[in-house]
Amino acid sequence: MLNCLIAGKLTKPPAGRTGASGNPYATACILASAGKDESYIVNAVAFSEQACDALMALRAGDAVSVAGSFKPSGWQKEDGTIGLSVSVVANAVLTLGDAKQWKPDR
Repeated sequence: MLNCLIAGKLTKPPAGRTGASGNPYATACILASAGKDESYIVNAVAFSEQACDALMALRAGDAVSVAGSFKPSGWQKEDGTIGLSVSVVANAVLTLGDAKQWKPDR
């Protein structure tokens, strides 16, 4: 996997879940722009308590950035073109609320 920082907007509210081990995690779908007319849906999953809490505090349409391990995958669509799927295990989540509270050291 590759390390990444992806920014975009949530396409729907994040979902809180519980794994088979009984540990909680959160999932989110992020629409990330990749240029003028290109964007991707990024499927994010968070396992740490801090990242889960940050995701679960957001709503559909909210801006968010996630940092973590990135895994691309592809498939061939019915029309013969290649589709791209992107998933991220989010180790850190940054929201606009976090950015507004940040004050640089001077």
